[in-house]
Amino acid sequence: MTRKGILIASIARVFLIFCMLVVYVYALPASGQSLISVTSREQFRDGTELQRANAHVASAMRDSVKSKHSRALAGRLLADTGVLNRLAAEAGSPKVNPRTETGSMITIERKVKDAQLTIQATAVIENIRVEGDKFQVPPGDAVAWEIELSVYNMRASTGWRYWDATLEFGSELAVEAVDSPGTIDPVPEGGSPIEPRLTIMRDEKTRKTKVVWSWHSLEDNTSSDFPKRAKAKVVLRVYSPESGFKQGIFVFCDNARITYMTGAKRPKETTYELESIVVNVTFL
Repeated sequence: MTRKGILIASIARVFLIFCMLVVYVYALPASGQSLISVTSREQFRDGTELQRANAHVASAMRDSVKSKHSRALAGRLLADTGVLNRLAAEAGSPKVNPRTETGSMITIERKVKDAQLTIQATAVIENIRVEGDKFQVPPGDAVAWEIELSVYNMRASTGWRYWDATLEFGSELAVEAVDSPGTIDPVPEGGSPIEPRLTIMRDEKTRKTKVVWSWHSLEDNTSSDFPKRAKAKVVLRVYSPESGFKQGIFVFCDNARITYMTGAKRPKETTYELESIVVNVTFL
C-alpha cells in the first residue's frame, strides 16, 4: 500500500472512532444510567436479567443519593445546633441574666458584676412566663414568685464593716419573708450580730413595699466578721391578690441597691444599683 493509501486509511479509522464516541456520549442519559448499563452488561448477558439489574442498581443509587442528602442535612442541623448553643453560652451578661429555665423553673436575675448583691426572682406558678426580659402573666390570675437575695464579699480581703441592701416591689404586690432575717456564712464570731436585719414595710403614699436588709459589725469597726468570701442569703415570697393584675405593664421590683464599706485602714464606702424588673400583663 502506498503512503497515500495508508494516510487515507488512518484518517478513516480516526473518523470512525470519533463517530462512535459521539454516538456513545449522546446516548448517555443525564441521570448517569450509562454507568448502570455498562456495569449491568458486564455482569449479565441475558436481556431480561439486564433489565432487572438496571432497575435494581438504579434503585440502589437513588437510595444512596437520598442517604447522602439525609446525612448532609443532619450534618447541617448538628452544625446549626452547635452554633446556637455557642451563641446562647456567649449571650450572658455579668449584670443581667434575662432568662433561665431549668425544667419548670422560670427565673429573672439581677446582680452586680462581682455579685455584691444578687436578686433572683423565680416563678412558683405555672402561668408565668418570661418574654423579652419581662415576666409575662395573664390578667386576672393570681401569681407568685420566690425571691432569693444574696450579698457576697468576693474580693475585699480586709472584709466589710457593714452593708445595706434595699429594694422596692410594685404596689400591686404583697411581700413576706420565708426565712427571716436570713443567714450569714461563715457565722460572725467577733462580737458582731450573727444574723442580718430584715425590714419589710409598705409606703402609704406610693403603696409600694420597701425591703431593707442590712448587717453592721460591732460599732461598724469589725470587718473581720464579714471576711472575704462571706455570704448572706434570705428568701422572700412575692404574690399578687387573688384578683390578679389588670392588663398593662407594671413594676415588679425597682430601686434596688447595695451600699457597703470595706475594712481597710482607709475605709471606702461603695454603692451599686441594679436594673428594675417589670411584669407585662397580657393574654398568653
